[in-house]
Amino acid sequence: MVRAWDGVKMGVVNLAGILTQLIALEQVVGVVVFPVQASGGLVLNTLFAVVVWHERFVRRTLVGMGVAAVGLVLINLK
Repeated sequence: MVRAWDGVKMGVVNLAGILTQLIALEQVVGVVVFPVQASGGLVLNTLFAVVVWHERFVRRTLVGMGVAAVGLVLINLK
């Protein structure tokens, strides 16, 4: 039963991600949506690993995260 519940939770998360992507594609061109989604997901996953699993990263990883975060800010400026 535990495995089935985990599958349901994963399905809900995937559905939410797909729906938000479709909503974003209705409002913004795909050239903007896909890079924002990719770099935003990368930054959020890495921050999750730092907070939850207490991972430590080398300077190169931190610089890459910083560049991705700056890119997210710049792409959203109008």
